[in-house]
Amino acid sequence: MFSKNNAIEFSRSIIPFSSVVCFTDHCDFDTFENLKIQRQLFKETGIKVTKGFFLNNYSKRINASFEENNEEFKLWLKDGHELAYHSLSQSIKTIEESIDDFYSFVPPTDKIPVWIDHGYQPYNLSLYKNSGIDSKAFSNALNQKNISILWNYIDSGTSTTGVINQMNSNDFTLASFYNGIKTLPIKEKISLMIKNTIFHYYADEKKIILYKNLASNFKSFISNKSFSKLVDFIKNSISVAIPLVKVVLFWNKYKRQPYKLAKYSPILFKHTIGEREFYIFQTIELIDFRKTLSSVNVEKLMKEKGIFIGHTYFSVPMKYHTGRVFREEGKIDDMVRNNFINLGKLIEEKKIWNPVLSELVNYLSGFEKIILDIDSDGKIFIEQSGNLLSREVLN
Repeated sequence: MFSKNNAIEFSRSIIPFSSVVCFTDHCDFDTFENLKIQRQLFKETGIKVTKGFFLNNYSKRINASFEENNEEFKLWLKDGHELAYHSLSQSIKTIEESIDDFYSFVPPTDKIPVWIDHGYQPYNLSLYKNSGIDSKAFSNALNQKNISILWNYIDSGTSTTGVINQMNSNDFTLASFYNGIKTLPIKEKISLMIKNTIFHYYADEKKIILYKNLASNFKSFISNKSFSKLVDFIKNSISVAIPLVKVVLFWNKYKRQPYKLAKYSPILFKHTIGEREFYIFQTIELIDFRKTLSSVNVEKLMKEKGIFIGHTYFSVPMKYHTGRVFREEGKIDDMVRNNFINLGKLIEEKKIWNPVLSELVNYLSGFEKIILDIDSDGKIFIEQSGNLLSREVLN
């Protein structure tokens, strides 16, 4: 509609026209001890998260699970967080056993609507068709467990300095990412640029598989000294190198082009599986909590009235994750703690909305219900608001 009189703006936040911060955590490295430390950190800072969990105690490493640590997870719920299935177990059983688990598991509560894929589980949204699972049977099983919100698996991009707002496609370019990591050591910088180029700039399934195969071939060759694995490594290296060289040679042409899956800012959308509709949410990969949640980045997000849904690993122990939450076993990194304290203060002051994921989905789904009309004087008015906050902008 075109009007010479006015326009209507709708807020993405229940705090009128503020920025939105939402955390979804993948529990791959959670233990009972660091779960308690995380929960205490968020209790102190007043931050709420959608906490991924493994339902079953089946893991190749020492992992927390609802089966073994249900009292701790109940305390997370009591503190105002929400739980999200991160598949059903850390490790993979046989395909038959895994699929049987998927159909037969009993939800620990009736209020866990979020499912986040974990790795290569055959019943995941990203893989169920490869396992021969019928779409209708898959969607019916999710519906029977009251699951209605699923993760898109591939992120908009990876956060760093200057890369935080999923509504701003200019954050998600090779140039923006490079500017955010340019102070890192050259080896780490090259590694991150290669991964972001393949995963986020191209976002092509075949190229991603080649990249993963390359890493697998290299590990196999180092472990087994297999000549066939060396040949595979060389073949995959060439296949991966070609698109990378293309970007390097024509850097000025490609560096400011938004990533494919960030171009239109698809934070939340509906998707039909079988005969049922589900909400799919897209995330930003958040590994470096020092850079991403720095005061400079948070101020940028607030200025832009932006939003991010973080794909996080609060418990990741790997040393190359230099901005991780746990500096060492059982100890929160001081800079990361300060970033959370600052963020919590802004949330308390109602300058930022910090919903759990289902809250965010429930509010944003109101955009589907908006009905606008225009009167005989050419003034736009709201016929149905979808329970969204709005304001009139006069010309």
